[in-house]
Amino acid sequence: MSFLDYQSESPEFLNNYLKYIKFISFNAQTTVDETYFDLRTLFRYFKLVLYDKEKLDNFNLDHFKAISIKDITLDDIKKITTQNLDNFIQFLHYDLGNSPKTRNRKLASLKKLFEYLSVNNYIPNNPALGLRSARIEKRLPKYLSLEQSKKLLSNTINTNSKYKIRNYAITCIFLNCSLRLSELVGINISNIKIDDSEQTIKITGKGNKDSKRKFKRLSCAYFKTYKYNPTLYRKKY
Repeated sequence: MSFLDYQSESPEFLNNYLKYIKFISFNAQTTVDETYFDLRTLFRYFKLVLYDKEKLDNFNLDHFKAISIKDITLDDIKKITTQNLDNFIQFLHYDLGNSPKTRNRKLASLKKLFEYLSVNNYIPNNPALGLRSARIEKRLPKYLSLEQSKKLLSNTINTNSKYKIRNYAITCIFLNCSLRLSELVGINISNIKIDDSEQTIKITGKGNKDSKRKFKRLSCAYFKTYKYNPTLYRKKY
């Protein structure tokens, strides 16, 4: 979602905040997008609290999604209390069915907004101070077993596709370097260095943070096979 979309749908103070976290705090665009969606939910809720409590009591999700936040003002924001924010978190749980993880993300988004507004003297007090996040049980990460990984690689290479070497190289990198999907699709050929001194790949992770991962032998072999085959690799990166 672009800032043009934000500007057409949001009040000016929110647009300014989104630009701040994008260009001053250097957050990734996905973070900016999530922040916008989280705060849009907050403002929709407070429009009902301030101006249409009957619809809040008889909640309808489709009507809620249709609420415009364009006319929310700083005067409206100044009316928000800590109790209102506590009620909003309850609303996320009981009316929207948000998980503890999602509620915590939205709570973090609103706390950062109110901190920004308070520090810059847009509002006299910060009602989000002291709000606590929900407790989340730690879960083990999901992963492929060795047999599942072998099957994925086998299915990738045993096809009639002329791109099977490329696809196999990508799958090897994905598995051997333990990448997120977003990290994988962000890789360019120029991020990969394979020579006598170094076999690494540069990854851009969450928050636009760069790191290097070491290539394993199998990944190196299939990447070289792909790159140095002129019928497969066209230099366009």
